[in-house]
Amino acid sequence: MMIVWRDGGRASGGAGEENDSTGWSETVNTLSYRGYTARVEFDERDNIFVGRVLGVRDIISFHGETVAQLRAELESAVNEYLEDCKEQGLEPEKPASGKMLLRVPPEVHAGWPAWSRLQQRASTTPS
Repeated sequence: MMIVWRDGGRASGGAGEENDSTGWSETVNTLSYRGYTARVEFDERDNIFVGRVLGVRDIISFHGETVAQLRAELESAVNEYLEDCKEQGLEPEKPASGKMLLRVPPEVHAGWPAWSRLQQRASTTPS
């Protein structure tokens, strides 16, 4: 099963939305297909894996009972999303790469290695 919401709509009642006193826990992992990465959670209450593609505003979600089924559903969800975009004449969103160029003044850049070494020492110093 695949669910796609355009423009950042939000599904309700999905895994991971309610992790309060209901007594269920989740395990989180990721899967990738065609450059799209999905966050995968295990919904112990419903005994299924639930996934959502990250890095795009459109919501592309899927689920499966086994890892093999989950992988197949991710592939199907991404392929259906791309086909849906093509049919509607829309450019599919490309996932965010996670890389960002940041310009800082040279003096800040020059001080970064020293600051980093101080942080490393501080994290290894016993309290």
